[in-house]
Amino acid sequence: MIDSFDQFIARYGNPDGDPLIKVGEHISQWPVVVIRFGEYVAAIQCCGVTARDEQDTHLSLVVHAFVGGRAARAGAFGTEQGARYTAFDHAPGSSHGWPAVAGLTVLIGHQDDTDRPAQPFTVIGVWDGDEPVPVGVIPGEHNVFDKGVWSATVTATDPHTAQRDATAAARGNH
Repeated sequence: MIDSFDQFIARYGNPDGDPLIKVGEHISQWPVVVIRFGEYVAAIQCCGVTARDEQDTHLSLVVHAFVGGRAARAGAFGTEQGARYTAFDHAPGSSHGWPAVAGLTVLIGHQDDTDRPAQPFTVIGVWDGDEPVPVGVIPGEHNVFDKGVWSATVTATDPHTAQRDATAAARGNH
């Protein structure tokens, strides 16, 4: 576990020195840090928020995602002591009234819309002992009857979600 900034830099930092941006309380233009990995870009907009109450003063980082030069979405999850927090409802702490974790991972990559209409998918699989193993996803409702094969029709927005949900249902019904 990392307990200090110095420990973090010693473990993960660049041996030649990492760029360090220091700003004071009064600054006319906060820095934007741009990180590029192929077509994926994170523009990290820094902002210090000062408040009357010292406990409300904080550093804010806004990550703007771009893929192929176009504005994109970024996914995020938190981590703390080896646990991943995908929904911050059960985060182990808080900061300024918001759920908080020690590390925040921002993911910029393949873009997909989640506002697609839900539709039926039939998922077909086989059993490996007591574990359902999906082998195919077919759009629509289909009746599948074969010894040793399981199938489930679920409503989902995409085949990946359908496979996940149908496999969980098969596991629960076995």
